[in-house]
Amino acid sequence: MTDELEALIRADAQRYLDEGSVRDFEMGMRKSRAIHAAAAIYLEAKIRMETEKAIAKAQAEFEAELDAEFDYEHTGELVEDASAERLEYMTELEVAEYLKVPVATLRDWRRKDAVKVLPFHKIGRLIRYERGEVDAAMRAGRVEGGNNLPAGASVSIEPH
Repeated sequence: MTDELEALIRADAQRYLDEGSVRDFEMGMRKSRAIHAAAAIYLEAKIRMETEKAIAKAQAEFEAELDAEFDYEHTGELVEDASAERLEYMTELEVAEYLKVPVATLRDWRRKDAVKVLPFHKIGRLIRYERGEVDAAMRAGRVEGGNNLPAGASVSIEPH
């Protein structure tokens, strides 16, 4: 325990001793130690959480700098915001959650005519979906006016 916590416990102990009996003092000491130990655990957890957030932020900034350096080395152009040009890829589970469909549906789409339903990228066994392509597929499948006609098709209704 830190010296600061020990000082708080001693102050509480003296207060309990001044206010009552030895039994009250012992009970007060136990209570004081428990309260201060819980506070120390809480503060340690909060510091750890803030540290993890700071590390994650620093890591993301570092990766963005590396991407910018890579772009500069290979293209000769300095890209101000490398992350703006970076494509965002999603896992199968992320796409399923995003579209609110079961993962099995995505697998069925891949087995059938994948390119027409929802484009995906495959490297070895790794499957990824580009967010822009997922959004484009949703826009391409838009049906206007509640009919099932392909985009751009029209129906004319003639009076009797």
